[in-house]
Amino acid sequence: EILSGLVGSEMCIRDRLSHVTLRQGVEQLQKSLIRQAVDKNNGSWSQAARQLDLDPSNLHKLAQRLGLK
Repeated sequence: EILSGLVGSEMCIRDRLSHVTLRQGVEQLQKSLIRQAVDKNNGSWSQAARQLDLDPSNLHKLAQRLGLK
């Protein structure tokens, strides 16, 4: 499953979700996916955007909103 490597076991997911709102959970997942994509692409934000199927300007705006830039 796509998310299994990101968030761990089902029990771990339940524990994490009991302490966050939906918005916080979505933001945490977005941050994790963006960080992984940027790392995988050796710091290239444009390549990370391509991997995430996002327009680079939208990735930059999202990263700024999430406090990643």
